[in-house]
Amino acid sequence: MTLLMSVAAISYLLLPKLPQLSATSRSWESIVGGLRFVISNSIVLGAIALDLFIVMLGSVMVLLPIYASDILKVGPEELGILRAMPAFGAVAVGVLLAKSGEMRRCGYKLFISLVVFCASIILFGVSTNFWLSVFALFVYGAADMVSVNIRLSLIQIATPDNLRGRVSAVNGIFISSSNEMGDVRSGALTALIGPVATAVVGGIMAVGVAVAGGLFFTKLRKLDKINDAAASR
Repeated sequence: MTLLMSVAAISYLLLPKLPQLSATSRSWESIVGGLRFVISNSIVLGAIALDLFIVMLGSVMVLLPIYASDILKVGPEELGILRAMPAFGAVAVGVLLAKSGEMRRCGYKLFISLVVFCASIILFGVSTNFWLSVFALFVYGAADMVSVNIRLSLIQIATPDNLRGRVSAVNGIFISSSNEMGDVRSGALTALIGPVATAVVGGIMAVGVAVAGGLFFTKLRKLDKINDAAASR
């Protein structure tokens, strides 16, 4: 243990010195600088806004217990499988993305992944077969991973160094709020129109958002390589 601590201390001392960055002023301009940049940059705004509205309209994770008990007629073990499928899909696609080379036509692939994500929501909504629902949720997570990979990379590349922290904070707020608002929407609508209608209507509206976003954010849709987003700074 002493040897390991000594090696760690020596390694720390050998680390190169990082350049000292001057602290930014805590003015109102500095506080809202990230938000203003997001609004002014169509690539970053599109990446954040699409995630906010599609997740808010299409999230079905809060509906899984009622689907398992009332629609699919399965028990808690099967509910656990349903809950795990989006993560399995995300991990599987994440491994493939990590092994693949530089992505081309990333803007087009972003919108395709969003449409597939929305279609998986509709498929899950209308499914009364457990294994079909499992497949739909696997696709749900896989498509979401493609979308997240492209969007987060674009946000980081398109944002200047001095604003990256503030823009990431704005993005984090929108991601967190979209999930929470999506759960509230799903719960409220389920009480009014039932879980199946809630999932299907939400998926259809999410498709509408994806299509409208592709028409509105043309610069994002036509982006070829992720590194090309640096030109939009």
